[in-house]
Amino acid sequence: AGDDDTGSRAGGSGGDGGNAAATVAGNLVAVVLDEGEVGSAGAANVGGAGAAGTTVGTATLTLDGGAAQTISGAVTAAADNEGAIVIANTTGNDATDDVTFSLGIGSSTAAVKSLTITDGDTEFDGDVYARTITLDANSAAQADFDGDVTAVTLLTMGQDEATFQKDVTAATSINFAINNGNAKMTLDGTTAQTVTGPITATTDASGNIDVTNTAGLVTFTGTIGATANTATIND
Repeated sequence: AGDDDTGSRAGGSGGDGGNAAATVAGNLVAVVLDEGEVGSAGAANVGGAGAAGTTVGTATLTLDGGAAQTISGAVTAAADNEGAIVIANTTGNDATDDVTFSLGIGSSTAAVKSLTITDGDTEFDGDVYARTITLDANSAAQADFDGDVTAVTLLTMGQDEATFQKDVTAATSINFAINNGNAKMTLDGTTAQTVTGPITATTDASGNIDVTNTAGLVTFTGTIGATANTATIND
């Protein structure tokens, strides 16, 4: 909170939230991403109340190991839209798991702010809830999602394959951001799957959708492509 002034001046202004960043090259257990809150206004005096702080803090977890990493516990947000996860493991994008999340990320009531893969093939064994999910367009990293995936706003596909075993939701769109022949969304569940949200391409003929579900129906609730820009579906 801001400092109180017992004289004629206004109460002191609240401070901005603090920033917390952790870069980890090894394994982790459970993680809670908690962004610093803004300071409250100082108490009112003769001169009036002080102003509250204006900037919320940040909480960023970066995984940049040079060998395989495992996060064996859940990764949660202290509140909805808090925390950023950056996967930047340099082991090598060779279709083997460089980073494994054994449990979920976020929740239906408290999604993390962002999940970004810049390097490292990544396995997600639990459900994933994030405001935005981005597979970097400049990276050949692959992602394998074995639980439900919810991007509250945008899911951006990278230049290689992302595999989804359960339902996928992106309110704004699932977007193929780069025109690359390897850019692919694979739906490989063993029960019925639903893809909710429009699927878009930044440029025409960008992106491939492979449906390899072995036992159930795959339902697309939104449009796929647009008049100008299209994607290819393989079944």
